[in-house]
This record gives sequence, C-alpha cells and structure tokens, in this order.
Amino acid sequence: MAEWLLYIGIGLLFITGILTGGFTTADQQRANFSTESSEDRLQKDKWSTWTALARVVFLLLAAAWHYGVT
Repeated sequence: MAEWLLYIGIGLLFITGILTGGFTTADQQRANFSTESSEDRLQKDKWSTWTALARVVFLLLAAAWHYGVT
C-alpha cells in the first residue's frame, strides 16, 4: 500500500512540474508567459497548487504507512 501512495506522490510531482513549467528552459518560460493570458496563468497556478498539496499528503501517508505510524 505504501508503494502505491509513493507512486501517486511521485506522479503528482511530475504533474506539478509540468504545470509550473519546471522542466523548461528560461527562454521557453518567457515565451509561454508572453503568449498565455492571465486567466490561463491563474488556472494553471491553481491546479499546480492543488497537485502540490495532494503530493505532500500522499508522500506523508506513504512515509507513515512505511514506518508504521498509522
């Protein structure tokens, strides 16, 4: 069970990285920033925040399950 929680947490890490542009170069980030609207940016920020929070929860649950806290 802890393995699945860990896999979900790692998956959410990649989703958050994609949404925030964490895997792009500075030139690509500047191009994306100049071509997207502020509404799109706010929507992307909202999703990345929620996936980051969910990632923390899943990783904490995996650690608790692994170390027998729960």
